[in-house]
Amino acid sequence: MSRKPNSRRVESRSFDFGLKMFLTCSDGTQIESPQFLQQSLNAIKKANRQHSKKRKGSANRERTRLNLVRKHENVVNRHSDWFWKLAHDLTNQFDVLCFETLNLKRIQRLWGRKISDLAFGEFLKILEWVATWKGKEVVFIDQWYPSFKTCSTCGHVLKELDLSLRQ
Repeated sequence: MSRKPNSRRVESRSFDFGLKMFLTCSDGTQIESPQFLQQSLNAIKKANRQHSKKRKGSANRERTRLNLVRKHENVVNRHSDWFWKLAHDLTNQFDVLCFETLNLKRIQRLWGRKISDLAFGEFLKILEWVATWKGKEVVFIDQWYPSFKTCSTCGHVLKELDLSLRQ
């Protein structure tokens, strides 16, 4: 059986960001966040303490400042590398990627450093760029759309949903 060249099956998945798991796919697979800032936090704190103990204007202070900058750059580079690899993996697997729009500033006020470490906004920018480059599509769903309450087969929307039913 031969297929027509333009009759390609479109794979689509929806994803949900979370604090425990970075992404949860609609088919149940979960992608855990490595939390690079949390891993390097002790080294950054130590470098910051060393820097603050040095006399202003001294060569030692400049050396410890550069050491502190390197620690922060290391976190940023590891984060960015992981985001690019994840974006390429997701766009290789799926043609349409659906994400919920989030009010990241509000969430950051509630969760602080944890949300900054996850960097959802940065990931979405990278994913959009990679998807555009590969000819894939990223769709954003309104944050108030009742996706948890909507049945995936018939489309029926529940009026109330207990927390015990959510997974």
